[in-house]
This record gives sequence, C-alpha cells and structure tokens, in this order.
Amino acid sequence: MDFLDSTTLIVVLVLCGVGVIVVGSILLFVIVSRAASNPKIENGILGQATVLRIWETGITVNDRPQVGFLLNVQHPDGSSYEAETKAVVSLINLPQVQPGATVAVKIDPKNRSRVALA
Repeated sequence: MDFLDSTTLIVVLVLCGVGVIVVGSILLFVIVSRAASNPKIENGILGQATVLRIWETGITVNDRPQVGFLLNVQHPDGSSYEAETKAVVSLINLPQVQPGATVAVKIDPKNRSRVALA
C-alpha cells in the first residue's frame, strides 16, 4: 500500500510539473508575440522617416520577421533626428523598407524618440 501511495504521489508531482511548463510556455509565447508587434502610439504625430539601417531581431510572428530599424525622423516642426524602432514586416514588403526608403511614422508627442511605422 505504501508503494502505491508513493507512486501515485510521484505521478501527481510529474503531472503538476508538466502543467506548470505548459502554462509557462503559453504565457511566454503571448508575451513575446505582443512585444514583437509594432509599438502602439496612440494619438501620434504623423511624420516621415528615412530608413538608415535595418537588422534582424531573431523574432518571427506568423512567419513574418520582426525587423529593427534605425530611422532619420523628419518631424513636422522641421527638425530631424535618429530613432530606433521595431516592426513585424511581411516578406512581400521587405523591399519597401530597405535603407534609403522613406516611410511614414507615428511620433509619440510625449517622447519624440519613440516612433513606430505608420
């Protein structure tokens, strides 16, 4: 009887461990997926930027790569500055965001260095 009880206890502990791993993996996937999407900028100022450099981040969402961008942002007030952002880009659209391309951006009015592709 003691052998059966200790075996049952081991099985329950293993199943609990597997459950924790599965739930943890799902939560990690959700967090990484949300982080991989474009940064949300509500009520952003529309501007333009020139792509200076792009790089792979190593993250994909639905087989679409997340790309890092170094941008030369042209603010509507006439100033320009460099800023970095990340965006998930369709493979079909990758040629349109190569260095030298002009892209539309949203600029955070409270933090000008925070930009997102529009």
